[in-house]
Amino acid sequence: MENFEKNIEQPPKWRYNNPENERRYRENNLEWLFTQTYLPPEKRDSSYESKLFLYLEKIAERKRQMFDDLDTTDAELIIQKYYTQGDLNKEEVKIKKILDLGCGPGFFIDDILSRNNEVYGLDDQINIRDLSEKLHSHIKQGDFTKEIPFNESFDLILFSSSIEHTVLDGKKEEAKEAIRLALKKLSPNGEIKIFPIRNYADVFEPDNLKYENENRQEYTLTDIKNIKQARSLWDEILQELKEEGIIDYEIKPIDFDVHTISYEYYLVELLTIKHPPKQLNK
Repeated sequence: MENFEKNIEQPPKWRYNNPENERRYRENNLEWLFTQTYLPPEKRDSSYESKLFLYLEKIAERKRQMFDDLDTTDAELIIQKYYTQGDLNKEEVKIKKILDLGCGPGFFIDDILSRNNEVYGLDDQINIRDLSEKLHSHIKQGDFTKEIPFNESFDLILFSSSIEHTVLDGKKEEAKEAIRLALKKLSPNGEIKIFPIRNYADVFEPDNLKYENENRQEYTLTDIKNIKQARSLWDEILQELKEEGIIDYEIKPIDFDVHTISYEYYLVELLTIKHPPKQLNK
């Protein structure tokens, strides 16, 4: 196995736009942990599991502190997720025309409206009358798997957790259609960001966990099965859309996560989709 200390001088394998992501990546040797996680079990370093679960305990403690902070609102937690899991920074959202598909009550849109008026959202569960008046002209009600009722193009299109439910339910064709519709609204050099993509690696299997928290509860096996199936379905979706010649894409690890109640661990990934180069040159 290659020596990690030797490779540390090389350019990082993954780069991050969000300053907090970049700081966490460097301070916790996440390049090494990510790389090891993607390797087959027999090729991993012998210290991998112990180092991983030490880091996961740090994540669990950080999340417990976050949820115990009575001054932190649900809106703030959701907004933070956009920036970290979507790997966004506050400078880029000032200058890009943004569409948030599955925007919910519009917390993210509301957060950046003071800096950027070109941000819009679509959600099939919201009632426009329940939103603050300033959001009425920025959010529409609708199903992004059927129609995206905006006539302009966007530099950045976001799916935050929204399309994940479609994939978790095994609705492959609906997910593909949602991406096709989003591509029609994407500017030539724009990006679609889908997050979180959850990846349940073999090391997280209950029988493989040697560093379990003593308060760990029973695994929700149905949830684990769904995460595995959804990640596999994403691979199918992306391969089929790539074979159609309509996408270029990258999947990048963002962080590990741990459910603070059930102690279920998984890898959080970000999927970025763009128009393929051949389309840009037409």
